[in-house]
Amino acid sequence: MMKKPLLILTLMLTGFSCATSDIAVDKSQIKSIKSIAVLPFTTQAAIPADVLREAEAAMKAAVIAAGFRLVERDNMEALLKEKELSMSGITGESAAALGTLLGADALLTGIVNANEETTRPVKDEKTGVVADQKFMRFQVALRLTSVKNGAIVMSMQNLMPERQQDPAFLGYASLAAYRNMTMNGMREDFVKAAGKKK
Repeated sequence: MMKKPLLILTLMLTGFSCATSDIAVDKSQIKSIKSIAVLPFTTQAAIPADVLREAEAAMKAAVIAAGFRLVERDNMEALLKEKELSMSGITGESAAALGTLLGADALLTGIVNANEETTRPVKDEKTGVVADQKFMRFQVALRLTSVKNGAIVMSMQNLMPERQQDPAFLGYASLAAYRNMTMNGMREDFVKAAGKKK
């Protein structure tokens, strides 16, 4: 009788420990990086500035937790405009110039591609009844670029950009909760993939 709840709890905990990101890492290049500047996140969609700042803050925490020195400049956006650089269009040459200016070994850029709730009809497989269900979409893509040679050292994005809303499960109760759960998972994935031994 006690085995069934224990099995369900074990399965739930296993689900929490799974990676949430699709990651590609050049381990040989990441070894030489000691400091990272996280550039202001961008979007090409109508996504609120506070969502961009939340995602950016999560990745700043990831940089620190992974053992890198976080390079911060209060006026980074003004500096980028002055140098006529776009955060989403960082190339090898511009990464070298900007990284040198900031004193960073690598630049972390991010673009938030989706942040929305939608409603659409879903058919219940057991009953055949069709009812409107809410879905949440949140997608972020990250790129870590070496200042030394302009190479992409790491790229990552969340694996599940859309989930059905489920008030019974904390991470799926609202778009904000889903976004927070996703960014926490990506932060952990970044630390695991890029972390340095202190």
